[in-house]
Amino acid sequence: MNESRRIRVRFFGAFRKYFEGKAELELPVPQGLTAGAARSQIGEILKLSNPDFPSPEDQELLEQSAVADESRVLSDGDVLDRALELSVLPPVCGG
Repeated sequence: MNESRRIRVRFFGAFRKYFEGKAELELPVPQGLTAGAARSQIGEILKLSNPDFPSPEDQELLEQSAVADESRVLSDGDVLDRALELSVLPPVCGG
């Protein structure tokens, strides 16, 4: 059976400007969804929900951001079989 569940996705840093209040959304997660596929799905949801999102800079920022579950940063091929929450972590610069 190909069941889908929903998990919470939290956004930090530069992505917070696209949200009023809490910087998060819910993402449907079908069985076998990978972190890389989830990142693509997040981009599509952001495009649909916020007309300011689809700039090339924002697309690049999403591609360069890490995706993490409750305990670690995920590789694009990691399957989201146990995650209850994801965080999108943009790269940080500084000294």
